[in-house]
Amino acid sequence: MKTVPFWVDDFPRPEGLPSDLPTETEYLVIGSGLTGLTCALRLAGAGREVTVIDAGEIAGGASSMNGGMVSPDVKAGMRAVMTSFGPEVASQVWASTVRATELVRELARRFDALVSEAGLAALGTGERHLKVFAEMARWYGEQFGTEWEVLEPARVGEVVGGDHFRAAMFEPEGFGVQPAKLAFGLAKAGKDTGAVLVDQCEATDMEETSHGSS
Repeated sequence: MKTVPFWVDDFPRPEGLPSDLPTETEYLVIGSGLTGLTCALRLAGAGREVTVIDAGEIAGGASSMNGGMVSPDVKAGMRAVMTSFGPEVASQVWASTVRATELVRELARRFDALVSEAGLAALGTGERHLKVFAEMARWYGEQFGTEWEVLEPARVGEVVGGDHFRAAMFEPEGFGVQPAKLAFGLAKAGKDTGAVLVDQCEATDMEETSHGSS
């Protein structure tokens, strides 16, 4: 059984990333995924003293082992956000996902990890999926101005090979990254800029003191 992602086969983890845990730091970042490493790189680039700790390996979780597909949206779907919090909050959340997507694109270009800008597609196997995709494309277009295209069986081959899928919803703003190259690139850049990266260091408690937190 293969336990190492193909991404890491293609771009192995750089050597020498982890350092010893310092006794003090100006900023402590918990977690060395894309968010934590981007935060650390920006802080270090601004001349701040920053330490990143992770319970496992540096950039060893989902950030370097995911499918590499990037597009705006939230996991629950924007309709759920709209229902729970209303249109104003939903609009703000959507805008934040668009900004986040563009930030990832910029970082991927910086670390030569952008592998495709041909868009992304959600895939389905039957008539039910065509109806679901059509409703999603309509709703997102009305609410957020997206231009997603629903592809019927005769056109599904435009976005995916084989004949298993019978429906697709194409999102032109989507793109693909090499996640290991992006995550490891961020980690190395952060370390080279002055961030301290500490692996196998779990945060179990936090206490406020007169001098900050410990």
